[in-house]
Amino acid sequence: MLHPRSIIFKIGLLITCVYTAVSTPVSAQALPPATANMITNMAGQAKNDPTTLISLNEYGSFIQAVSGPFSLPGVISTSFQANRGTLGNGEFTRLVAPISHSFDNLEFDGFTPYAEVTFSFTDQKQSELWMEGMPIKMMVEHNIKTTSIMTGVGVDFELMKGLTIRPLVHLGWSRIKDRSNQVPTTNVTMTMMQQMFRSLTGDGIFKWEVDQFQYGPAVETKYNTNAGDDIEVNLGLRFTQLNIKTISTSTPGLEESSKFHSLSGNLELDGPTSVNVSGWDMRWQYFMGATRFDTATKNALKFSWLGEVGAGLFFVDSQEDSSYVETVGFSGSLIVGDNDVDGWTIGAKATF
Repeated sequence: MLHPRSIIFKIGLLITCVYTAVSTPVSAQALPPATANMITNMAGQAKNDPTTLISLNEYGSFIQAVSGPFSLPGVISTSFQANRGTLGNGEFTRLVAPISHSFDNLEFDGFTPYAEVTFSFTDQKQSELWMEGMPIKMMVEHNIKTTSIMTGVGVDFELMKGLTIRPLVHLGWSRIKDRSNQVPTTNVTMTMMQQMFRSLTGDGIFKWEVDQFQYGPAVETKYNTNAGDDIEVNLGLRFTQLNIKTISTSTPGLEESSKFHSLSGNLELDGPTSVNVSGWDMRWQYFMGATRFDTATKNALKFSWLGEVGAGLFFVDSQEDSSYVETVGFSGSLIVGDNDVDGWTIGAKATF
C-alpha cells in the first residue's frame, strides 16, 4: 500500500490534439506609401519594445502560468483542451516526474525533514492574435517547449495519529523556448502588410527563449487512516504561493515578474484483491483531486480549476525481499474543469 513517508516516482505522458485550418499565401504587391510608413513605424516600435505585441494579450503572464503552477507536484498532470475564446484550443503534451521523501531516520523532537523534486517537460501549441485592435492583425502559431525543475524542502509534524502538517519552501527553474509561425491570411492586403512587418522585425519576436527563477512558500496537510478490511484512506490538501522572476530573455517584452496561488486537494482509497503474482499482492485504487487557481492564473490560462477522477492497480512487495521497490502500479483518469476543459491522463507510479 502507499505510505506518505516514502519516495514516490510518477510519470504521466499527456497528449491532446487540435486542428487548425491554414490558408494559402498570396502573391505580394506594392503597398500605398501611407500604409508602408505605418507598418515601418509599427515594426520599429515592436522591435524596440515587443510588449506592444505580446503583453497586449497578456501572453507573458500566460507562459508564466504554464511554466509555474503546472510545474508543482500538487497540480494535476494532465492532457486537456480549454476554450480560450477566439484563440481556440491549445495542444498540450506533458511529461512529469515528481520524487519525494520523508527522512524518518532524521526525526528530531517530532519534526521529520522532507524533500521533493519535480521534473516536468511541456510541449504546447497555441494560437495567439497579435496587434488586436490595430490596422494590421497577425495570428501566430506558437510552439512552446518548457523544461522545469521544482524543488521543495520542509518538515513533517504529526499533530495527531494519522494527521501530518508539512510547511515547505519551493525553489525552481524553467527554460521556455518558442518557435512561432505566422498564420497566412486570404486577405491580399493584410498578407502584404504582414510580410513587410516580418521582413522589418526579423525573427527575434517570433523565436525567443526565457529563463525563469521560481520561489515561494507552501503548506500541506495529509491524513491517513484505515477504514477496515485493509482499506486505506489518504487525504491531502496543499496551498502554494509561487513567485516567478525572469532572469534572462531574448525578448524584452517577456521580462516580467508574476505571483500565482493555487490550492490542490486529493482523496485516495486503496484496498486488497485476491491476486498475488510472485510474492507481489495486487491492490485496487480509486482517487479524485482538484486544483483551484487564483484570479491572476485564471486570467492568464482562461480557466480557474481542474478536476480529476480515476482508478488504478498497483502491486505491493508482500515478502519485502526487494532492496529498492516497494510498490509499482498504473492508473488512468478523466479530467474536467470550467470553460469547456476536458481531457484524460495515464500514468505509472512506483514507491521506493
